[in-house]
Amino acid sequence: MTTAQIFKSMKVAPQLDKSTYNRWSKYFRDVLSLFDVDSFILETKNELKTRNDKSASDSDKIIHKQDKNIRIAISQLVPDVVFHNFDCTYTAKQCWDNLKEFYFPNSAEDIDDLLQEFWGLTIEDDVDIDEFVQKLTEIRAKINLIDSGSTPSNKSMKKRVLIHFIKCCGRFFMSTTISLKDPAVTFQATVTSIRESQLVYRELHPTPIIAFMNSSKTENLSPSSQSDGNKKCAYCNRRGHLRESCFNWLEIPDGSKWSAKNPKKAAKTLKLKEKLSRGKGKAKKNSKNDSSIKTKIDDDTKHGA
Repeated sequence: MTTAQIFKSMKVAPQLDKSTYNRWSKYFRDVLSLFDVDSFILETKNELKTRNDKSASDSDKIIHKQDKNIRIAISQLVPDVVFHNFDCTYTAKQCWDNLKEFYFPNSAEDIDDLLQEFWGLTIEDDVDIDEFVQKLTEIRAKINLIDSGSTPSNKSMKKRVLIHFIKCCGRFFMSTTISLKDPAVTFQATVTSIRESQLVYRELHPTPIIAFMNSSKTENLSPSSQSDGNKKCAYCNRRGHLRESCFNWLEIPDGSKWSAKNPKKAAKTLKLKEKLSRGKGKAKKNSKNDSSIKTKIDDDTKHGA
């Protein structure tokens, strides 16, 4: 593997900057993996300790040359703003780490936070295995973008899944998870087995329909309907309803649906009716008195005659 070969393979890679670092670094790792030398930027090579030793073995010198080619390729591919982070005394891994530190100065802390999230992820017992795995996969993808070397393996994914399901649902899945601890069982096989066990669990523990319906009714109640018990009628002074829906108010002679919807206007109308009624009563009384006086006058006239 030569520097020229790396250059040729990186021709279609995106231009390196902060926004493209994740894609660019992944592309560079893939190129090195084609030549089976990606370990030079991911691991510390003990053979490089003899770089300045003229008596180094031939096998060590081969490692020295490969590391130098990768270092030169990195330094030539990065923009000028990053070039000062490279030195001819650095190894390829040191150059690679400096590049990552330049674009992601807090990458180590970010990875630690993501790993804590990965191992500390908690979900409800009734969540599907596929949904749980999806969340773990999303966290793993974030870690991989920062540092592929820290990405949880399928073995770690399997272990994380078993840790959760051995405890949930009253340890219903314990017998299943114990058998899945066998190293020969793959991660995908583990997911499939637990998925089948979840189906069995749900058949044995169906969700109570009545409880579900009651729950739905409670959720559908509006705030106003839930507080009906605190309402007090201004007409009959009973709790649980307002005057607008009071049967006594609606059934009184002067009450009506219109008056229930327009209580202020209804009150004015009622007062007007009462006023008119009092006026008619007074006029009737006066008319009756006038009639009595007239009758008395007629009687006196007759007696005088």
